[in-house]
Amino acid sequence: MSYFPNLQSQWETVIVFSDYSLWSLSYALFLVIVIFIGIWVLRKIILIRLEGLTKKTATKVDDMLVESLESVSSIFWWLLALYYPLQTLHLPLLVEKSINALWIFVCIWEIIRFVVRIVEFILSDKAHANHTMISGVVIFLRIILWSIGLLFLLSNLGINVSAIWASLGIGGIAIALAAQNIFSDLFSSFSLYFDRPFDVGDYVALGNGQDGVVKRIGIRSTRISTLQGEELIVPNRDLVSNFVQNYRKMEQRRVMINVGVEYDTKTEKLKKIPQLLKAACDSIGAEGKFIWAHFINFGASSLEFELAYYVLSGNYLRYKVLHEKVLFSIRESFEKEGIVMAFPTRTVWIKKENP
Repeated sequence: MSYFPNLQSQWETVIVFSDYSLWSLSYALFLVIVIFIGIWVLRKIILIRLEGLTKKTATKVDDMLVESLESVSSIFWWLLALYYPLQTLHLPLLVEKSINALWIFVCIWEIIRFVVRIVEFILSDKAHANHTMISGVVIFLRIILWSIGLLFLLSNLGINVSAIWASLGIGGIAIALAAQNIFSDLFSSFSLYFDRPFDVGDYVALGNGQDGVVKRIGIRSTRISTLQGEELIVPNRDLVSNFVQNYRKMEQRRVMINVGVEYDTKTEKLKKIPQLLKAACDSIGAEGKFIWAHFINFGASSLEFELAYYVLSGNYLRYKVLHEKVLFSIRESFEKEGIVMAFPTRTVWIKKENP
C-alpha cells in the first residue's frame, strides 16, 4: 500500500504502518524501552558509584575515564536507544541511509571528544607542558581526526573517496596559491604552539616598538593587550619572522643608575659616594644584588657616578617599587652627607675691555 504511487519506490520516505506487523512494531518498542532503562541505570547508578570509588584512589586516570563517560552528550544516548530498534523495521533505503549517516557522525564526534580529553589529560600531567602547547596539540589533533572521520563517513555513504582526493589534488594547487598568506599564518601558529617563544599572559615587546600582554594565540593571529588598553591583532607569520622580546621569562633585571654631583664637592665626600650607592642597593635586601658603584667620568656640568645592580624578580611592577626605594635611599643619604646633586649648568665669564 502506498500513498504516492507516482514516485519511485527508492524515494519513498513515508512509513505506512500497515506494511509492518504488530509484532515487529512491538519488538522495536520493547528494544527502545530496554535500552533506555539500561542507559538510565548506567548514568544514574553505575556512574555515580564509580565516581565515588575513583575519589578514593590515588591515580587520576580513573577519574578522567568516569568524567569522559559522564560528558557523553544526550544526543548520543538518544540515538543509541533508537538506532538498533529502527534497524529491525527494515525502513526505506533513503531513511535508513540518513539514520546511518547521523549515527556515524555522532559516534565520530564522541570518539574525537574522548581522544582529545585523553591527550589533554596526558599533556597536562607533564611538568614541562603548558596551556599554549596543549592548545596547539589539540587543534592539530582535531584537524587530523576530523579529516579521517569525514572520509570514513563519506566512504560509508557510498561516495568514492579516491575521486575526491584526485579532484582535491588539482584544485588544491590553485587554493594554495590563492590562500598562501592564510596557510603561512596557519603553519606559523603551529610554530608558536610547539616552539613556545611566549605563552598566554606573557608581557612581550615586538620589533615595531609595540608591547603588551598576550591574551590569545589563534590559528591566524595573536591578540596582545597594550598597557594603554587597546588590543593589537598581529598575524602569526609576523611574530615568527620578526624580533620578539619576552619579559615574562626574565628571572632578574639589570638596573643602571647614573648620579651627578657638583664640582664643588670635596674629594673626601666623593670617596664616600660609592659606599652610599652600595648601601642604597642593600636597602632592598634579598630582592637585590649589588654589582658595582664607581666614579666614572668628569662630565660637562657634574662629577658622574654609576650604580649597577640586579633586581631578582621578573615582575615589572615589583621592579618599579624596588627601583623607587633605591632612588629614595640615594637621595636621603646624599642629604645627610651634604652632597648636592648637579643639574646641567653653564658658567659664562664676560670679560669687559676698556675702550
